[in-house]
Amino acid sequence: MKKRFFAFASAFIVFAGTLSSGAASGSGASYLYDTKGRSVAAPETYTAERVYDGDVMGIGHFKNPSDVFTDSRGFIYIADTGNNRVVITDRNFRVTRIITEISGLAPERLSAPSGVFFASDSLLYIADTGNNRVIALDGENRAKRRLTKEGLFAVNSQMLFKPEKVAVDTDGSVYVIDKSIYQGIARYDADGSFLGFFAPNQVEITASAFLLSLWKKILNSAQTEAMEKTLPSPYNNLYMDGEDFIYTCAANVPVGSELKKLNAEGVNILLTADGSQRFGDLETVVEDGLEQKNSFADIHADENGMICAADSNGKLFFYDNDCNLIGIAGGSGDRAGMFRTVSAVEKLGDEYLVLDADKGNLTVLAPTAYMRDVLEAMNYYNQGLYVEASGLWQNILARNSNFAIAYRSLGRALLQQGNSKDALKMLRKGGDRYFYSIAFAEYRKEFARKYFLLIVFGSAATVVGLVLLLKRARRWMLCEKT
Repeated sequence: MKKRFFAFASAFIVFAGTLSSGAASGSGASYLYDTKGRSVAAPETYTAERVYDGDVMGIGHFKNPSDVFTDSRGFIYIADTGNNRVVITDRNFRVTRIITEISGLAPERLSAPSGVFFASDSLLYIADTGNNRVIALDGENRAKRRLTKEGLFAVNSQMLFKPEKVAVDTDGSVYVIDKSIYQGIARYDADGSFLGFFAPNQVEITASAFLLSLWKKILNSAQTEAMEKTLPSPYNNLYMDGEDFIYTCAANVPVGSELKKLNAEGVNILLTADGSQRFGDLETVVEDGLEQKNSFADIHADENGMICAADSNGKLFFYDNDCNLIGIAGGSGDRAGMFRTVSAVEKLGDEYLVLDADKGNLTVLAPTAYMRDVLEAMNYYNQGLYVEASGLWQNILARNSNFAIAYRSLGRALLQQGNSKDALKMLRKGGDRYFYSIAFAEYRKEFARKYFLLIVFGSAATVVGLVLLLKRARRWMLCEKT
């Protein structure tokens, strides 16, 4: 009987755990997180507008496509890795050019290209992974630059150099991700010379890593050589914005380092007010009985600083430039707007292009009416125009009462208007500690000014009362003695 009871209890706990994570399970239900990190229902943010594959474009199936890039003219570049080609289309997804061969450099045929980047020097940079190089081509497919492992030093002397992603800044410096390199991003100057490694990840401190470090202190060097090395994780992808800031994503790194915004010195400046941030799902996500962990495959940042982090499991997480989560889209599945294996994400106008390596297609996600209102309100929010955005935020709260940023903005608007009392209520709902402390200080000042005379006379009356009480107590004590 006891065995049956415990079996039933265990099954119930597992079932309850599955239900508790249902909102974040990737089933397609739209959700967000409240200020306590609990998933709550939310309106849809982006919906599938169109889906394109090689057959639709008239060029045959895409095979394991790995990267997509859009330039300022609206051209779209797709690294069709399995077909050893780069496909270029216009903004209407009409194919304008297919690159399979190059001139002026051997080998002439591309081999498993995994990354593309159209730079300000009007050259198309391709991470030609199978040929162990990065090449830059002009409009006639002529090679103008070639980057290899020449001069590149690494701990692994047998490293083959398998560049997978590439980005180029306005000075012509090239940044390359090779997942066999854990020292950071390989950086080359405008002349193609290797400069060094840029911004390596920190080692994640886990129980196994901690025990390993203890053993290394106890054992001698010969013994520790046989043990697994504790090494930083490589980056999965990178994105360079118009101001040469580099955004990166990685897995198996300390919490808060999954996404970064790196300045010229390699310092992560993507920090929240309290200096910490969890990215991706905040609750345990269970699918088919297995716990799913976020592993970001790509990252994009637009001109307003809004970040889209694409999880390889099919979800897109949208953050503002203060790391506030403002929306989640996608999920794991086969229908339009759901994904199997996201390999890259880009933006064209106000739409996102999501490349699915497993499905071999490109999905165009358009913002919903709700999300358009959020983006407009966020534009005011980022400029500190809280009062001007009040009407928008109130409309948004009517559709999503759990949107923390709406409460923060309304609280700040009330504070700007001198209503610190009501501001405190809104800022508390929005979890805005910094502005809450400011509002609380203002409220104390307002309270003191409003009740100044009452406080003065009350204090004076209290002092007089105490004096009279002490005198009476003294007389009573003297009478007792006599």
